[in-house]
Amino acid sequence: MTTASTKRNPAPVNGVVGAAVTNLSNLQLAFTPFPVSPETAEKYKLESPRKIYVTGIFGIPDVIEGDTMTVDDAEFAGQSFVLRAVGKWTKPVIYTKIYMELQM
Repeated sequence: MTTASTKRNPAPVNGVVGAAVTNLSNLQLAFTPFPVSPETAEKYKLESPRKIYVTGIFGIPDVIEGDTMTVDDAEFAGQSFVLRAVGKWTKPVIYTKIYMELQM
């Protein structure tokens, strides 16, 4: 199974945002991220000149749009993703679907 970790910027202090810090680690992804089709990107308004990927996590962890995710997988070694959309479902299973783009 593929694992991942997320980072999040801390709250601004005096209008300055600090460097991102680890928010979650050892997240178990339901499947290795794969590219989103152009039709899906259009449907969910995932407009970006970069490649968009989708993955999922069983449960509802504390992930939000804007977090940065690093996936522990040989295909994505050393690459980070910015989370662009996060959908949370509770039926039929508790599940979080994540749309993300490669960070440049």
